[in-house]
Amino acid sequence: MKPGKRLAWTVLSVAAAFAALYLVLLGARPVLTDIEPFVFTPGESIRLRGKNFGREQGRGRILLDGYELTHSSYISWSDDEIVFSLPSSVDSGLIQVEKLPGKSKALVLINSLRLPTRPADLPYASPGPSIAEVLPQEAGPGALIQLRGINFGSELHASQVRFPRNPGSMTLDAQQSEEFSVAIPVSQRFVLPESSLMYEHWDDKLIHVRIPEQAGSGPMVVSTPHGQSEPYHLQLSQDSGTKYRFNPVSYTLEFEIDVERKDKNPGGSLLLHIPSPPECFGQSIDEVQAESHPAQGRPGDPTSLVRLDDLPFGDTRVSRTLLITVYNIESELSSYKTGFSGPYADSSAPGGPPPFLKPYLEADAIVPSGEKEVRTLAAAIIGRERNLQRKAGLIRTWLASRLAWLPDPEPEGSAIQDLAKKKAGSRNYALIATAIFRAAGIPALPVAGFIVSDQGQGIPHFWMEYYLPAVGWIPYDPVLVYGAVPAGFTPPFAGPASYFGALDNRHITITRGIDSLHGRITGEPGDHAGTEWLFADPLEEAFGLEYSSDWRPVRILATY
Repeated sequence: MKPGKRLAWTVLSVAAAFAALYLVLLGARPVLTDIEPFVFTPGESIRLRGKNFGREQGRGRILLDGYELTHSSYISWSDDEIVFSLPSSVDSGLIQVEKLPGKSKALVLINSLRLPTRPADLPYASPGPSIAEVLPQEAGPGALIQLRGINFGSELHASQVRFPRNPGSMTLDAQQSEEFSVAIPVSQRFVLPESSLMYEHWDDKLIHVRIPEQAGSGPMVVSTPHGQSEPYHLQLSQDSGTKYRFNPVSYTLEFEIDVERKDKNPGGSLLLHIPSPPECFGQSIDEVQAESHPAQGRPGDPTSLVRLDDLPFGDTRVSRTLLITVYNIESELSSYKTGFSGPYADSSAPGGPPPFLKPYLEADAIVPSGEKEVRTLAAAIIGRERNLQRKAGLIRTWLASRLAWLPDPEPEGSAIQDLAKKKAGSRNYALIATAIFRAAGIPALPVAGFIVSDQGQGIPHFWMEYYLPAVGWIPYDPVLVYGAVPAGFTPPFAGPASYFGALDNRHITITRGIDSLHGRITGEPGDHAGTEWLFADPLEEAFGLEYSSDWRPVRILATY
Protein backbone atom coordinates (compact mmCIF):
# COMPACT_ATOMS: atom_id res chain seq x y z
CA MET A 1 0.00 0.00 0.00
CA LYS A 2 1.30 3.46 -0.92
CA PRO A 3 2.27 5.78 1.98
CA GLY A 4 -0.52 8.27 1.15
CA LYS A 5 -3.22 5.60 1.18
CA ARG A 6 -1.75 4.05 4.35
CA LEU A 7 -1.94 7.43 6.07
CA ALA A 8 -5.56 7.93 4.94
CA TRP A 9 -6.58 4.52 6.24
CA THR A 10 -4.84 5.25 9.55
CA VAL A 11 -6.69 8.55 9.94
CA LEU A 12 -10.02 6.89 9.15
CA SER A 13 -9.38 4.06 11.59
CA VAL A 14 -8.47 6.45 14.37
CA ALA A 15 -11.57 8.55 13.64
CA ALA A 16 -13.78 5.48 13.72
CA ALA A 17 -12.24 4.37 17.00
CA PHE A 18 -12.81 7.78 18.55
CA ALA A 19 -16.37 7.80 17.25
CA ALA A 20 -17.03 4.39 18.74
CA LEU A 21 -15.45 5.45 22.03
CA TYR A 22 -17.55 8.61 22.02
CA LEU A 23 -20.75 6.63 21.50
CA VAL A 24 -19.81 4.24 24.29
CA LEU A 25 -19.14 7.09 26.67
CA LEU A 26 -22.13 9.03 25.51
CA GLY A 27 -24.55 6.13 25.53
CA ALA A 28 -27.28 5.05 23.10
CA ARG A 29 -30.43 6.96 22.27
CA PRO A 30 -33.10 6.55 24.99
CA VAL A 31 -35.89 4.08 24.22
CA LEU A 32 -39.32 4.69 25.75
CA THR A 33 -41.51 1.57 25.73
CA ASP A 34 -44.27 2.13 28.29
CA ILE A 35 -45.93 4.73 30.47
CA GLU A 36 -48.01 3.77 33.51
CA PRO A 37 -50.58 5.11 33.92
CA PHE A 38 -50.96 6.98 30.63
CA VAL A 39 -54.18 8.51 32.01
CA PHE A 40 -53.01 10.09 35.27
CA THR A 41 -54.57 11.81 38.24
CA PRO A 42 -52.59 14.89 39.31
CA GLY A 43 -50.20 14.13 42.14
CA GLU A 44 -49.93 10.36 41.55
CA SER A 45 -46.66 8.73 40.51
CA ILE A 46 -46.10 8.20 36.80
CA ARG A 47 -43.58 5.62 35.59
CA LEU A 48 -41.72 5.67 32.32
CA ARG A 49 -40.14 2.35 31.35
CA GLY A 50 -37.56 1.65 28.69
CA LYS A 51 -33.78 1.66 28.43
CA ASN A 52 -30.78 3.91 27.94
CA PHE A 53 -32.13 6.64 30.24
CA GLY A 54 -28.80 6.79 32.13
CA ARG A 55 -28.06 5.57 35.64
CA GLU A 56 -28.74 9.06 36.95
CA GLN A 57 -30.51 12.07 35.56
CA GLY A 58 -27.42 14.11 34.75
CA ARG A 59 -28.29 16.16 31.69
CA GLY A 60 -31.29 13.97 30.86
CA ARG A 61 -34.77 15.44 30.95
CA ILE A 62 -38.42 14.71 30.21
CA LEU A 63 -40.21 16.74 27.56
CA LEU A 64 -43.99 17.22 27.47
CA ASP A 65 -45.01 18.58 24.06
CA GLY A 66 -41.42 19.79 23.70
CA TYR A 67 -41.26 21.61 27.04
CA GLU A 68 -39.04 20.45 29.90
CA LEU A 69 -40.67 19.38 33.16
CA THR A 70 -39.83 21.33 36.28
CA HIS A 71 -37.13 19.89 38.57
CA SER A 72 -39.70 19.33 41.33
CA SER A 73 -41.60 16.87 39.09
CA TYR A 74 -38.87 14.18 39.29
CA ILE A 75 -39.06 11.48 41.98
CA SER A 76 -36.44 8.94 40.79
CA TRP A 77 -34.27 8.21 37.76
CA SER A 78 -32.56 4.99 36.63
CA ASP A 79 -31.40 3.52 33.35
CA ASP A 80 -34.69 1.68 32.72
CA GLU A 81 -37.25 3.60 34.79
CA ILE A 82 -38.12 7.22 35.58
CA VAL A 83 -40.74 8.15 38.19
CA PHE A 84 -42.29 11.60 38.36
CA SER A 85 -45.54 13.41 39.22
CA LEU A 86 -47.44 16.33 37.72
CA PRO A 87 -49.80 19.00 39.05
CA SER A 88 -53.36 19.52 37.80
CA SER A 89 -52.27 22.57 35.80
CA VAL A 90 -50.37 20.36 33.34
CA ASP A 91 -52.35 19.49 30.23
CA SER A 92 -52.32 16.24 28.27
CA GLY A 93 -49.63 15.84 25.62
CA LEU A 94 -46.82 13.83 24.06
CA ILE A 95 -44.04 12.82 26.42
CA GLN A 96 -40.40 12.01 25.51
CA VAL A 97 -37.13 11.26 27.26
CA GLU A 98 -34.18 13.32 26.01
CA LYS A 99 -30.54 12.42 26.69
CA LEU A 100 -27.57 12.70 24.43
CA PRO A 101 -27.38 11.55 21.70
CA GLY A 102 -31.09 12.13 21.09
CA LYS A 103 -34.75 11.80 22.03
CA SER A 104 -36.98 8.76 22.47
CA LYS A 105 -40.18 8.25 20.56
CA ALA A 106 -43.19 10.04 21.98
CA LEU A 107 -46.01 8.43 23.98
CA VAL A 108 -49.28 10.07 24.94
CA LEU A 109 -49.88 11.23 28.53
CA ILE A 110 -53.41 12.23 29.52
CA ASN A 111 -54.63 14.35 32.43
CA SER A 112 -57.86 12.68 33.62
CA LEU A 113 -59.18 16.03 34.93
CA ARG A 114 -59.10 17.49 31.46
CA LEU A 115 -61.16 14.83 29.71
CA PRO A 116 -64.83 15.49 28.94
CA THR A 117 -67.46 14.01 31.26
CA ARG A 118 -71.17 13.43 30.86
CA PRO A 119 -73.47 16.42 31.30
CA ALA A 120 -75.15 16.51 34.69
CA ASP A 121 -78.67 16.30 33.25
CA LEU A 122 -78.09 12.88 31.67
CA PRO A 123 -79.43 9.80 33.50
CA TYR A 124 -76.07 8.34 34.56
CA ALA A 125 -74.09 9.95 37.31
CA SER A 126 -70.74 8.45 36.43
CA PRO A 127 -68.58 9.87 33.64
CA GLY A 128 -69.02 8.32 30.24
CA PRO A 129 -66.22 6.77 28.18
CA SER A 130 -63.66 8.97 26.49
CA ILE A 131 -61.21 8.02 23.71
CA ALA A 132 -57.87 9.78 24.08
CA GLU A 133 -55.86 8.02 21.40
CA VAL A 134 -56.15 5.31 18.74
CA LEU A 135 -53.03 3.42 17.60
CA PRO A 136 -52.12 2.98 14.85
CA GLN A 137 -53.69 6.13 13.50
CA GLU A 138 -54.30 4.51 10.12
CA ALA A 139 -55.03 0.83 9.50
CA GLY A 140 -56.80 -1.55 7.15
CA PRO A 141 -59.62 -4.09 7.61
CA GLY A 142 -58.70 -6.82 10.07
CA ALA A 143 -55.88 -4.85 11.67
CA LEU A 144 -55.64 -4.71 15.45
CA ILE A 145 -56.04 -1.21 16.87
CA GLN A 146 -55.67 0.08 20.42
CA LEU A 147 -58.16 2.51 21.90
CA ARG A 148 -56.72 4.33 24.91
CA GLY A 149 -58.79 6.47 27.21
CA ILE A 150 -60.87 6.22 30.38
CA ASN A 151 -64.20 4.88 31.62
CA PHE A 152 -64.51 2.05 29.13
CA GLY A 153 -65.57 -0.27 31.94
CA SER A 154 -63.73 -3.23 33.39
CA GLU A 155 -65.31 -5.74 30.99
CA LEU A 156 -66.97 -5.93 27.60
CA HIS A 157 -70.44 -6.75 28.93
CA ALA A 158 -73.16 -4.51 27.37
CA SER A 159 -70.54 -2.35 25.66
CA GLN A 160 -69.43 -1.96 22.06
CA VAL A 161 -67.12 -0.17 19.72
CA ARG A 162 -69.17 1.49 17.00
CA PHE A 163 -67.45 1.99 13.68
CA PRO A 164 -68.55 4.24 10.83
CA ARG A 165 -70.14 2.30 8.04
CA ASN A 166 -68.32 2.00 4.77
CA PRO A 167 -70.37 4.09 2.34
CA GLY A 168 -69.59 1.76 -0.52
CA SER A 169 -66.27 2.36 -2.17
CA MET A 170 -63.15 1.51 -0.20
CA THR A 171 -61.23 4.05 -2.27
CA LEU A 172 -62.79 7.26 -0.98
CA ASP A 173 -60.27 9.88 0.01
CA ALA A 174 -60.16 11.23 3.55
CA GLN A 175 -62.22 14.35 2.83
CA GLN A 176 -65.01 12.41 1.16
CA SER A 177 -65.06 9.84 3.91
CA GLU A 178 -65.18 12.49 6.63
CA GLU A 179 -68.09 14.31 5.00
CA PHE A 180 -70.00 11.07 4.59
CA SER A 181 -69.30 9.75 8.06
CA VAL A 182 -70.28 12.90 9.92
CA ALA A 183 -73.67 12.69 8.30
CA ILE A 184 -74.28 9.11 9.53
CA PRO A 185 -76.49 8.88 12.64
CA VAL A 186 -74.92 6.88 15.43
CA SER A 187 -77.69 4.30 15.10
CA GLN A 188 -76.45 3.56 11.58
CA ARG A 189 -72.91 2.79 12.60
CA PHE A 190 -71.79 -0.81 12.43
CA VAL A 191 -71.78 -2.45 15.88
CA LEU A 192 -69.44 -5.25 16.82
CA PRO A 193 -71.41 -7.59 19.09
CA GLU A 194 -69.77 -8.30 22.43
CA SER A 195 -69.31 -11.96 21.60
CA SER A 196 -67.22 -11.18 18.55
CA LEU A 197 -63.69 -12.52 18.41
CA MET A 198 -62.72 -9.15 16.94
CA TYR A 199 -62.33 -7.99 20.54
CA GLU A 200 -59.01 -9.20 21.98
CA HIS A 201 -58.78 -7.08 25.14
CA TRP A 202 -61.06 -4.80 27.15
CA ASP A 203 -60.44 -2.94 30.39
CA ASP A 204 -61.27 0.48 31.79
CA LYS A 205 -58.48 2.28 29.94
CA LEU A 206 -57.55 0.06 27.01
CA ILE A 207 -59.41 -1.76 24.22
CA HIS A 208 -57.82 -4.02 21.59
CA VAL A 209 -60.19 -4.57 18.68
CA ARG A 210 -59.92 -5.58 15.02
CA ILE A 211 -61.33 -3.31 12.33
CA PRO A 212 -64.33 -5.00 10.66
CA GLU A 213 -64.52 -4.98 6.91
CA GLN A 214 -67.84 -3.10 7.08
CA ALA A 215 -66.04 -0.11 8.55
CA GLY A 216 -65.00 3.02 6.67
CA SER A 217 -63.08 6.18 7.48
CA GLY A 218 -64.88 8.48 9.88
CA PRO A 219 -65.90 8.94 13.53
CA MET A 220 -65.85 5.88 15.78
CA VAL A 221 -67.26 5.77 19.32
CA VAL A 222 -67.18 3.57 22.41
CA SER A 223 -70.63 2.87 23.83
CA THR A 224 -71.13 1.60 27.41
CA PRO A 225 -74.07 1.50 29.87
CA HIS A 226 -72.73 4.81 31.22
CA GLY A 227 -72.81 6.68 27.96
CA GLN A 228 -71.08 7.15 24.67
CA SER A 229 -67.70 8.70 23.97
CA GLU A 230 -67.06 11.70 21.82
CA PRO A 231 -66.31 10.60 18.23
CA TYR A 232 -62.70 9.82 17.33
CA HIS A 233 -61.73 9.84 13.65
CA LEU A 234 -60.66 6.49 12.23
CA GLN A 235 -58.67 6.60 8.99
CA LEU A 236 -58.97 3.42 6.98
CA SER A 237 -56.09 2.46 4.71
CA GLN A 238 -56.42 0.23 1.66
CA ASP A 239 -52.93 -0.15 0.23
CA SER A 240 -52.78 -3.90 -0.40
CA GLY A 241 -55.84 -4.24 -2.56
CA THR A 242 -59.19 -2.66 -3.16
CA LYS A 243 -62.69 -3.95 -2.54
CA TYR A 244 -65.79 -1.90 -3.20
CA ARG A 245 -69.54 -2.25 -3.54
CA PHE A 246 -72.10 -0.53 -5.75
CA ASN A 247 -75.51 -0.82 -7.44
CA PRO A 248 -77.68 -1.88 -4.45
CA VAL A 249 -80.89 -3.87 -4.94
CA SER A 250 -83.44 -4.44 -2.15
CA TYR A 251 -85.44 -7.64 -1.70
CA THR A 252 -88.34 -8.62 0.52
CA LEU A 253 -87.66 -12.15 1.79
CA GLU A 254 -90.14 -14.45 3.52
CA PHE A 255 -89.13 -17.35 5.77
CA GLU A 256 -91.84 -19.97 6.35
CA ILE A 257 -91.82 -23.02 8.62
CA ASP A 258 -94.76 -25.43 8.84
CA VAL A 259 -95.01 -27.23 12.18
CA GLU A 260 -97.34 -30.15 12.90
CA ARG A 261 -97.93 -31.20 16.49
CA LYS A 262 -98.73 -34.91 16.61
CA ASP A 263 -99.55 -35.49 20.27
CA LYS A 264 -102.62 -34.08 22.06
CA ASN A 265 -100.92 -33.61 25.42
CA PRO A 266 -101.13 -30.14 26.99
CA GLY A 267 -98.11 -27.90 27.38
CA GLY A 268 -94.76 -28.38 25.79
CA SER A 269 -92.60 -25.89 23.94
CA LEU A 270 -90.82 -25.73 20.61
CA LEU A 271 -87.89 -23.41 19.92
CA LEU A 272 -87.15 -22.49 16.31
CA HIS A 273 -83.81 -20.85 15.57
CA ILE A 274 -84.51 -19.09 12.28
CA PRO A 275 -81.34 -18.04 10.41
CA SER A 276 -80.86 -14.29 10.30
CA PRO A 277 -79.25 -13.19 7.01
CA PRO A 278 -75.93 -11.70 8.07
CA GLU A 279 -74.75 -8.13 7.86
CA CYS A 280 -71.61 -8.24 5.76
CA PHE A 281 -69.73 -6.08 3.27
CA GLY A 282 -72.08 -6.81 0.38
CA GLN A 283 -75.34 -7.08 2.29
CA SER A 284 -77.34 -5.17 4.90
CA ILE A 285 -80.57 -5.97 6.75
CA ASP A 286 -82.92 -2.99 6.61
CA GLU A 287 -85.90 -4.06 8.70
CA VAL A 288 -88.22 -6.82 9.85
CA GLN A 289 -91.43 -6.10 7.98
CA ALA A 290 -93.66 -8.77 9.49
CA GLU A 291 -93.58 -11.85 11.70
CA SER A 292 -96.29 -14.29 12.70
CA HIS A 293 -94.67 -14.90 16.07
CA PRO A 294 -92.37 -12.55 17.98
CA ALA A 295 -88.70 -13.37 17.45
CA GLN A 296 -85.84 -12.70 19.86
CA GLY A 297 -82.34 -11.87 18.79
CA ARG A 298 -79.62 -9.24 18.76
CA PRO A 299 -77.90 -7.60 15.80
CA GLY A 300 -75.17 -9.89 14.61
CA ASP A 301 -76.71 -13.08 16.01
CA PRO A 302 -76.73 -15.89 13.41
CA THR A 303 -80.30 -16.87 14.32
CA SER A 304 -83.49 -15.34 15.71
CA LEU A 305 -85.36 -17.41 18.27
CA VAL A 306 -89.10 -18.06 17.99
CA ARG A 307 -90.58 -19.79 21.03
CA LEU A 308 -93.86 -21.67 20.66
CA ASP A 309 -95.39 -22.48 24.06
CA ASP A 310 -98.53 -24.64 24.41
CA LEU A 311 -98.31 -25.51 20.73
CA PRO A 312 -101.80 -26.60 19.60
CA PHE A 313 -102.51 -29.98 18.05
CA GLY A 314 -102.28 -29.92 14.25
CA ASP A 315 -100.64 -27.40 11.93
CA THR A 316 -99.01 -24.07 12.76
CA ARG A 317 -97.18 -21.80 10.32
CA VAL A 318 -94.34 -19.56 11.46
CA SER A 319 -93.22 -16.79 9.14
CA ARG A 320 -90.81 -13.82 9.09
CA THR A 321 -90.53 -11.17 6.40
CA LEU A 322 -87.33 -9.14 6.03
CA LEU A 323 -86.18 -6.27 3.83
CA ILE A 324 -82.59 -6.81 2.73
CA THR A 325 -80.23 -4.83 0.47
CA VAL A 326 -77.58 -6.59 -1.64
CA TYR A 327 -74.69 -4.95 -3.55
CA ASN A 328 -72.44 -5.78 -6.43
CA ILE A 329 -68.94 -6.43 -5.09
CA GLU A 330 -65.73 -6.08 -7.05
CA SER A 331 -62.09 -6.21 -6.01
CA GLU A 332 -58.70 -5.32 -7.43
CA LEU A 333 -56.04 -7.64 -6.05
CA SER A 334 -53.47 -7.94 -8.85
CA SER A 335 -50.72 -6.34 -6.74
CA TYR A 336 -51.66 -7.95 -3.43
CA LYS A 337 -48.65 -8.65 -1.18
CA THR A 338 -49.68 -8.38 2.49
CA GLY A 339 -49.67 -11.54 4.62
CA PHE A 340 -50.45 -12.36 8.24
CA SER A 341 -47.85 -10.16 9.83
CA GLY A 342 -47.57 -6.85 11.61
CA PRO A 343 -50.89 -5.57 12.95
CA TYR A 344 -52.73 -8.57 11.48
CA ALA A 345 -50.80 -11.22 13.38
CA ASP A 346 -51.82 -12.93 16.57
CA SER A 347 -49.62 -11.65 19.38
CA SER A 348 -49.11 -15.18 20.67
CA ALA A 349 -47.96 -16.43 17.27
CA PRO A 350 -46.13 -13.69 15.33
CA GLY A 351 -46.82 -13.89 11.65
CA GLY A 352 -49.87 -16.07 12.10
CA PRO A 353 -53.56 -15.33 11.66
CA PRO A 354 -55.45 -13.47 14.39
CA PRO A 355 -57.93 -15.28 16.68
CA PHE A 356 -61.06 -14.27 14.77
CA LEU A 357 -59.81 -16.11 11.68
CA LYS A 358 -58.61 -19.35 13.29
CA PRO A 359 -62.02 -21.12 13.06
CA TYR A 360 -61.84 -20.60 9.29
CA LEU A 361 -58.52 -22.42 9.00
CA GLU A 362 -59.65 -25.57 10.78
CA ALA A 363 -61.84 -28.49 9.82
CA ASP A 364 -65.40 -28.48 11.14
CA ALA A 365 -68.57 -30.54 10.82
CA ILE A 366 -68.99 -29.74 7.10
CA VAL A 367 -65.55 -28.61 5.85
CA PRO A 368 -63.12 -31.60 5.61
CA SER A 369 -59.92 -29.55 5.42
CA GLY A 370 -58.11 -31.86 7.84
CA GLU A 371 -58.46 -34.96 5.69
CA LYS A 372 -55.21 -36.37 4.33
CA GLU A 373 -56.34 -36.28 0.69
CA VAL A 374 -57.33 -32.61 1.00
CA ARG A 375 -54.04 -31.59 2.62
CA THR A 376 -52.05 -33.53 0.01
CA LEU A 377 -54.03 -31.97 -2.82
CA ALA A 378 -53.66 -28.43 -1.44
CA ALA A 379 -49.89 -28.85 -1.09
CA ALA A 380 -49.64 -30.11 -4.68
CA ILE A 381 -51.73 -27.22 -6.04
CA ILE A 382 -49.92 -24.33 -4.34
CA GLY A 383 -46.40 -25.76 -4.44
CA ARG A 384 -43.97 -23.25 -2.95
CA GLU A 385 -46.22 -20.23 -3.46
CA ARG A 386 -46.56 -18.04 -0.34
CA ASN A 387 -48.57 -15.06 -1.60
CA LEU A 388 -52.15 -15.59 -0.39
CA GLN A 389 -53.86 -14.17 -3.47
CA ARG A 390 -51.69 -16.13 -5.88
CA LYS A 391 -52.42 -19.27 -3.82
CA ALA A 392 -56.13 -18.54 -4.28
CA GLY A 393 -55.61 -18.16 -8.03
CA LEU A 394 -53.88 -21.53 -8.28
CA ILE A 395 -56.74 -23.22 -6.42
CA ARG A 396 -59.31 -21.51 -8.66
CA THR A 397 -57.50 -22.77 -11.78
CA TRP A 398 -57.35 -26.33 -10.47
CA LEU A 399 -61.04 -26.39 -9.52
CA ALA A 400 -62.21 -24.94 -12.84
CA SER A 401 -60.19 -27.50 -14.81
CA ARG A 402 -60.40 -30.62 -12.63
CA LEU A 403 -63.72 -30.58 -10.71
CA ALA A 404 -66.92 -30.92 -12.76
CA TRP A 405 -70.28 -29.48 -11.72
CA LEU A 406 -73.40 -31.63 -11.39
CA PRO A 407 -76.58 -29.59 -11.89
CA ASP A 408 -78.88 -31.95 -9.96
CA PRO A 409 -76.93 -34.50 -7.91
CA GLU A 410 -79.25 -37.22 -6.66
CA PRO A 411 -78.43 -37.93 -3.94
CA GLU A 412 -75.42 -35.75 -3.11
CA GLY A 413 -72.75 -37.61 -1.19
CA SER A 414 -70.10 -36.24 1.12
CA ALA A 415 -67.63 -33.61 -0.04
CA ILE A 416 -64.76 -36.11 0.26
CA GLN A 417 -66.63 -38.66 -1.87
CA ASP A 418 -67.35 -36.06 -4.55
CA LEU A 419 -63.73 -34.89 -4.51
CA ALA A 420 -62.65 -38.45 -5.27
CA LYS A 421 -65.16 -38.59 -8.14
CA LYS A 422 -63.99 -35.16 -9.42
CA LYS A 423 -67.59 -33.96 -9.73
CA ALA A 424 -69.98 -32.27 -7.32
CA GLY A 425 -73.17 -30.28 -6.98
CA SER A 426 -73.24 -26.65 -5.90
CA ARG A 427 -73.21 -27.47 -2.15
CA ASN A 428 -70.25 -29.85 -2.17
CA TYR A 429 -68.42 -27.78 -4.78
CA ALA A 430 -68.36 -24.89 -2.31
CA LEU A 431 -67.34 -27.19 0.57
CA ILE A 432 -64.50 -28.75 -1.44
CA ALA A 433 -63.24 -25.32 -2.47
CA THR A 434 -63.40 -24.10 1.14
CA ALA A 435 -61.55 -27.20 2.39
CA ILE A 436 -58.69 -26.75 -0.11
CA PHE A 437 -58.35 -23.06 0.78
CA ARG A 438 -58.14 -23.84 4.50
CA ALA A 439 -55.64 -26.64 3.94
CA ALA A 440 -53.55 -24.15 1.92
CA GLY A 441 -53.46 -21.72 4.86
CA ILE A 442 -56.08 -19.28 3.57
CA PRO A 443 -59.06 -18.56 5.88
CA ALA A 444 -62.26 -19.49 4.08
CA LEU A 445 -65.93 -20.12 4.76
CA PRO A 446 -68.80 -21.62 2.74
CA VAL A 447 -71.85 -19.50 1.99
CA ALA A 448 -75.43 -20.75 1.64
CA GLY A 449 -78.11 -18.64 0.06
CA PHE A 450 -79.96 -17.96 -3.16
CA ILE A 451 -79.33 -16.56 -6.57
CA VAL A 452 -82.23 -14.57 -7.95
CA SER A 453 -83.54 -16.05 -11.19
CA ASP A 454 -84.37 -14.01 -14.27
CA GLN A 455 -88.02 -14.26 -13.14
CA GLY A 456 -87.23 -12.91 -9.66
CA GLN A 457 -87.40 -16.23 -7.78
CA GLY A 458 -84.81 -17.66 -5.44
CA ILE A 459 -82.66 -20.60 -6.58
CA PRO A 460 -80.79 -22.36 -3.72
CA HIS A 461 -77.09 -21.90 -4.32
CA PHE A 462 -73.73 -22.18 -2.55
CA TRP A 463 -70.47 -20.31 -2.93
CA MET A 464 -67.59 -19.28 -0.63
CA GLU A 465 -65.42 -16.42 0.66
CA TYR A 466 -61.72 -16.30 1.50
CA TYR A 467 -59.89 -13.78 3.65
CA LEU A 468 -57.03 -11.46 2.73
CA PRO A 469 -55.43 -9.29 5.44
CA ALA A 470 -55.87 -5.54 4.87
CA VAL A 471 -58.74 -6.18 2.44
CA GLY A 472 -61.29 -8.50 4.06
CA TRP A 473 -63.48 -11.34 2.82
CA ILE A 474 -63.27 -11.92 -0.93
CA PRO A 475 -66.25 -13.57 -2.70
CA TYR A 476 -65.72 -16.53 -4.99
CA ASP A 477 -68.48 -18.52 -6.74
CA PRO A 478 -66.61 -21.62 -7.95
CA VAL A 479 -69.61 -23.02 -9.84
CA LEU A 480 -69.98 -19.88 -11.96
CA VAL A 481 -66.20 -19.65 -12.43
CA TYR A 482 -66.31 -23.24 -13.69
CA GLY A 483 -68.64 -21.93 -16.39
CA ALA A 484 -71.80 -23.66 -15.22
CA VAL A 485 -75.03 -21.66 -15.18
CA PRO A 486 -77.99 -22.85 -13.07
CA ALA A 487 -81.23 -23.10 -15.05
CA GLY A 488 -83.18 -19.86 -15.09
CA PHE A 489 -80.21 -17.63 -14.13
CA THR A 490 -78.35 -15.37 -16.54
CA PRO A 491 -75.11 -14.12 -14.90
CA PRO A 492 -74.99 -10.31 -14.91
CA PHE A 493 -71.18 -10.30 -15.07
CA ALA A 494 -69.42 -10.99 -18.35
CA GLY A 495 -67.25 -14.08 -18.32
CA PRO A 496 -66.92 -16.84 -15.68
CA ALA A 497 -63.63 -15.45 -14.34
CA SER A 498 -65.48 -12.37 -13.05
CA TYR A 499 -66.88 -14.42 -10.16
CA PHE A 500 -63.43 -14.89 -8.67
CA GLY A 501 -63.19 -11.78 -6.47
CA ALA A 502 -66.57 -10.34 -7.47
CA LEU A 503 -70.22 -11.06 -6.83
CA ASP A 504 -73.41 -9.67 -8.31
CA ASN A 505 -76.36 -8.21 -6.42
CA ARG A 506 -78.44 -11.30 -7.21
CA HIS A 507 -76.55 -13.43 -4.67
CA ILE A 508 -78.46 -13.33 -1.36
CA THR A 509 -76.53 -14.69 1.63
CA ILE A 510 -78.48 -16.61 4.28
CA THR A 511 -75.65 -18.23 6.26
CA ARG A 512 -71.85 -17.74 6.28
CA GLY A 513 -70.07 -20.80 7.60
CA ILE A 514 -71.98 -23.33 9.64
CA ASP A 515 -74.64 -22.21 12.13
CA SER A 516 -74.77 -24.96 14.70
CA LEU A 517 -76.48 -25.05 18.06
CA HIS A 518 -74.60 -28.15 19.22
CA GLY A 519 -73.55 -27.65 22.82
CA ARG A 520 -75.97 -24.75 23.29
CA ILE A 521 -79.36 -26.43 23.25
CA THR A 522 -81.06 -27.84 26.34
CA GLY A 523 -84.05 -29.54 24.72
CA GLU A 524 -84.33 -32.43 22.28
CA PRO A 525 -82.89 -31.58 18.85
CA GLY A 526 -85.70 -31.41 16.32
CA ASP A 527 -86.09 -33.55 13.24
CA HIS A 528 -86.66 -30.89 10.62
CA ALA A 529 -86.93 -31.27 6.88
CA GLY A 530 -86.33 -28.98 3.95
CA THR A 531 -83.10 -27.27 5.08
CA GLU A 532 -80.81 -28.65 2.40
CA TRP A 533 -80.27 -25.06 1.25
CA LEU A 534 -78.60 -24.17 4.55
CA PHE A 535 -75.36 -25.00 6.34
CA ALA A 536 -77.07 -25.40 9.70
CA ASP A 537 -77.85 -28.20 12.13
CA PRO A 538 -79.76 -28.34 14.37
CA LEU A 539 -82.19 -25.42 14.26
CA GLU A 540 -84.86 -26.74 16.57
CA GLU A 541 -85.23 -27.96 20.13
CA ALA A 542 -88.37 -29.45 21.68
CA PHE A 543 -89.61 -29.73 25.26
CA GLY A 544 -92.35 -32.28 25.99
CA LEU A 545 -94.03 -32.67 22.60
CA GLU A 546 -94.08 -34.77 19.43
CA TYR A 547 -94.04 -32.89 16.13
CA SER A 548 -92.67 -32.63 12.61
CA SER A 549 -91.55 -29.56 10.67
CA ASP A 550 -91.02 -28.45 7.09
CA TRP A 551 -88.69 -25.52 6.37
CA ARG A 552 -89.78 -24.01 3.08
CA PRO A 553 -87.20 -22.36 0.77
CA VAL A 554 -87.00 -18.63 1.28
CA ARG A 555 -89.40 -16.76 -1.00
CA ILE A 556 -88.63 -13.45 -2.69
CA LEU A 557 -91.83 -11.43 -2.48
CA ALA A 558 -90.60 -8.23 -4.09
CA THR A 559 -87.55 -6.60 -5.66
CA TYR A 560 -86.79 -2.86 -5.51
